Amino acid sequence: MNAFESLNETASQFHGSFTIYLDGTAAVKGLAEADVRAAYVLDLRNINRKAKYVELESFWFKAPGKSATTPLGGKTIAGDSPMSKLYRADPITVMGLFEPIMDAQPIQIGVKRKADRIAKVYFGQVKMEEAELNQLAECLKEFGEALELQVKKSTQ
Repeated sequence: MNAFESLNETASQFHGSFTIYLDGTAAVKGLAEADVRAAYVLDLRNINRKAKYVELESFWFKAPGKSATTPLGGKTIAGDSPMSKLYRADPITVMGLFEPIMDAQPIQIGVKRKADRIAKVYFGQVKMEEAELNQLAECLKEFGEALELQVKKSTQ
């Protein structure tokens, strides 16, 4: 639920994702929307609006007590969506993001859009339905099993 003091406030929206791969790599993706007035966001007539995306300068994800994700080698590339950015990140850092999500604990997301003078840091719990959390838990279990099998094969 959105909490606004005034309908004239602006709302900033950021879309992000992260993933890990069996080959030991991890990727982080971000996409930022242009600010809109709170009244516009809360008006149900705008529910199917076409978002206007803006260029990102940098972004990161951070689990409590852990390091933030950073682009390996300092490099980011264009993502598959217009205006999105993608970077390879340390897989241990990315893997650390799943625990607070599964435990309904908050994470931090830092976002610096090119047009902004300062970066913004968002802090909160990732909202997922129980079915989504169950699916994530199953995926993490399967990932762990596949990783264990891969390690066994490489040591034989």
